[in-house]
Amino acid sequence: SLESLQRRILIDEGADARYSSTGHLIFIRQGTLCAVPFDLTELAVTGPVVQLIENVMQASDANNEAMNTYAGQFDFSPSGTLGYILGGPYHAPAGWLLWIDKSGNAQPVLDVISNYFAPRVSPDGTHAAYCVLQGKRGIGVIDIERRIAMPLTTNPADLWNIWTPDSSRVTFSRSERPGLSKIMWVPADGSGEAESLVESESRIFPSSWSPQGDLLAYVKSDPDTRLDIWVLRSKDRKSEAFINTQFSESFPEFSPDGHWMAYVSNETGQLEVYVRPYPGPGQKIKVSNEGGWIPCWGPSGRQIYYVSGNRILSSHKLMVVDVETTSTFSAGIPRLIMDCLGYGLIASPVRGYDIHPDGKRFIGWGHVYGGGPIKRSDLPEDLLQGLESGDSRSLLRFGYWLKTGGQRKLSPDWEALDRLAAVTDIKIVQNWFEELKRLVPSGNK
Repeated sequence: SLESLQRRILIDEGADARYSSTGHLIFIRQGTLCAVPFDLTELAVTGPVVQLIENVMQASDANNEAMNTYAGQFDFSPSGTLGYILGGPYHAPAGWLLWIDKSGNAQPVLDVISNYFAPRVSPDGTHAAYCVLQGKRGIGVIDIERRIAMPLTTNPADLWNIWTPDSSRVTFSRSERPGLSKIMWVPADGSGEAESLVESESRIFPSSWSPQGDLLAYVKSDPDTRLDIWVLRSKDRKSEAFINTQFSESFPEFSPDGHWMAYVSNETGQLEVYVRPYPGPGQKIKVSNEGGWIPCWGPSGRQIYYVSGNRILSSHKLMVVDVETTSTFSAGIPRLIMDCLGYGLIASPVRGYDIHPDGKRFIGWGHVYGGGPIKRSDLPEDLLQGLESGDSRSLLRFGYWLKTGGQRKLSPDWEALDRLAAVTDIKIVQNWFEELKRLVPSGNK
């Protein structure tokens, strides 16, 4: 009601509803066009939902929530002509969880592909946690030795999982609704319910626990200062700002000894990695060179890894810097570990990859092409330049280049994407209202 603003639910799990003069509500549900008889006078559903046409294109089930408008590609005229496009819900290519060694060679962590994201290894090295961005969303945990995964949460709003230092709990963020964001934790063995640690009206993202497990560094979104770094005390659940400036600060990472904080700031006009003492005072020291983000301390505390390339779509490289943290902090010259073509290490505003406690391999997600890395020298120069500049069209060309190379083994996700038909026509059904009234009697004449 536009007068009282009262509302009631008519149909569960429906989207993009339109009223038809035949006395029906027409809507889409998970890619299926549906109808239900509807009394316009009483504003009430008067019969069961009937499925009419399957595989109608719908903007749902995408990795990126901003793309999930749930709109259906259908419409009908007042005279009863129906138009629709086939395609079903959005199809995002799945990929693998990957172990990636320092030479860039990759092997799947699990035998199943899915829309994995932001994996982290437990500090004891026995398990890994990950997010799923499509389908059965939530957070899962893997027994690394047995290569068996189990769901830990089933809430689609659960993301950004990190481990507590004792490997007993998984911490994550949950968006309850617009205007309420939580950081929660749950026993990693599934033996208990998730518990809230901190709540905020702004988005908050867990990033790093101190080695003693008493402090949690997290990123908080602020409309005035953009991204800031806050620290939560687990004992009394109180938080205070650690870095809160006019610039964006993100990716806070406690050092293995707990005395230093690596983070990322855009104060120079581009993203760079810095380190400063925790809790301070002390000067900050720039670690990266010519752009860097997503820092990760090596298990010994003597290296900091980070990703160069500041664009989401660009060609990234994994870098490493030797550091000294005994009495003061000092950093060496950044050097290249590997190109990240085909491997998913990119996430923001907290880290989305991890290093195993043995220090020999990373966990990420992405694609496997014969198990080996794609070298920059393999790519045509113009394609490489397009990727590095962040040109989205170059991603399509990159996919084509992968598929046409006889020596490159395709990942199953690319093969599935190949099978998807492009939109080339609109289906038209004349006199559709007659069929609608036959299949879904409404009582209207």
